[in-house]
Amino acid sequence: MMRWIVIGAGAIGSYVAHELQGRGQRIIVDIAPEVREAWRRHNETALHPDELVDGFEWSSEDTALVATKASALSAALALIPDRVPTVVLCNGIGPDPGETLPPGACPGVVDFAVSADTPGEVRCTRTGSLTLPRGAPFDADQRLQEALQGSDIRVRLTEHMDAHRHGKLVLNCAFDPVAALTGTSFGGVLKARASRQLFLELLEEGLRAVRQEYPELPPVQGVSPTMLYRLLSVPLFGALIARIAAWQAKHVESAMLEDVRRGRPTEIDAQNGYLLKFAERHAIEVPTHARVVDAIKGLENGSRHPHPRAAEDLLHESQSHGRPLHG
Repeated sequence: MMRWIVIGAGAIGSYVAHELQGRGQRIIVDIAPEVREAWRRHNETALHPDELVDGFEWSSEDTALVATKASALSAALALIPDRVPTVVLCNGIGPDPGETLPPGACPGVVDFAVSADTPGEVRCTRTGSLTLPRGAPFDADQRLQEALQGSDIRVRLTEHMDAHRHGKLVLNCAFDPVAALTGTSFGGVLKARASRQLFLELLEEGLRAVRQEYPELPPVQGVSPTMLYRLLSVPLFGALIARIAAWQAKHVESAMLEDVRRGRPTEIDAQNGYLLKFAERHAIEVPTHARVVDAIKGLENGSRHPHPRAAEDLLHESQSHGRPLHG
């Protein structure tokens, strides 16, 4: 029987695990006891990561899905034998440009949105797809695509995985920190003028950087990051598009904001921190990203708190440094 070893049962890991119900045995691996207990109440096998080291018997029918925080990715991958098909579903890419996954692992790009209300219980706030590299090591792409047929997750295969990853990255780097700083949803980011302006400034800088290696970025949720920037930047028309997009994304919540609210480290280093290093490698200036990284660090250490005026304050900083404001 096929077994799915889901390491990291937060919102994404739990949602994918739920969608795999009836498609093989699910084994949930998470460091949090409340998460393991929640899955055990549903008669599922739930293990602490240490239990994958001591006496766990891997088989040729196993596929690992890693959905931990980026900071825990290396430790999670160390638990998995080299020849086990592995799909990584973490936000961000970093910490460093050029860093690669182990030979048996492949990245996946998620463009659906889910929220975890309680441990093990999730709700989908926006449907979407899971993009995997065609010809992934040990047929991980084929295994997951076949298993998710008929589910609410559409699996797409691509030969341009790095472009997909960086396209999603520039959106995450623009949406997530603004939502965390202002304490709102992705829809709220687009609805308020100041937060939308900050989002556009971050998106423009991110696009300038990643285009140095990826001139054509694939669509995310049906529109490419480049086209989204162009549409939202048009006076009046952009404001109308933003209102429509804000309504569509009004329930899409930021994982970074959730981390701040729970007092956990965010993924700012694996997202905007990675983008800073990527831009530096190509001699591209991204000053707004640098200021946003500092601001999120302030949220992490308690010297800042989410506030609706945070975007406006950062925009004034950009303006004082000679950066134009978007309309």
